[in-house]
Amino acid sequence: GNLGYAMGVAPGGDFSKNTLGDAGIYSVAVGYVFDEHIRVDLSLDYREGYSNEYIVQRDVVSGIYRSGEIKYATSIDKMITKVSSLSSMVNFYYDIAEINKITPYAMLGAGIVRNITDSQGEIVSSDGEDYHSYSVSRGTNINFAWKIGAGAQYKVNSITNLDLRYQYVDLGKFKTGNISIDNGYKEVSPNLEGKLKSHEVLVGVRYKF
Repeated sequence: GNLGYAMGVAPGGDFSKNTLGDAGIYSVAVGYVFDEHIRVDLSLDYREGYSNEYIVQRDVVSGIYRSGEIKYATSIDKMITKVSSLSSMVNFYYDIAEINKITPYAMLGAGIVRNITDSQGEIVSSDGEDYHSYSVSRGTNINFAWKIGAGAQYKVNSITNLDLRYQYVDLGKFKTGNISIDNGYKEVSPNLEGKLKSHEVLVGVRYKF
């Protein structure tokens, strides 16, 4: 079992370059030890709390004077997207050597992941003439995922180890659902896409049985 902290990397794609913020990680795994160096496990990991603020600013026509001069206002489109992720991976570990009850190791994992987004947004004009919120349906995406990392275990006794690990995780794409705007008429925009990656630190307990 593991608990951890994830620091989201800039998602790119249709989203701003802001990071995805922080997330919590909850993980359980079961595996097999082949020898003093090689072990493998199957993990189920849930990440929750990633959040991105997507902002687009545009100059829009707000009026035309009799002289023909055009009056402009600034329209700001602001959408908050929260992302959660459920992944299942096969992980391979190489335990280097035990020194004073501490065993450093390297690890590599791969599997599948389901990324889920929930979003809400609003558009506001600087001249105060235009304001409306819009709805965004839930988005889901299933991807190939992988991770690489390193850590160390501390041997408490013959059956219990404490574990501290850093890992870099690539969870593939995430996307919003359709964006529905009702501003006198119905306007539907396609989903927005980004990539879900993070630096993660986990602490856990490994029990041998």
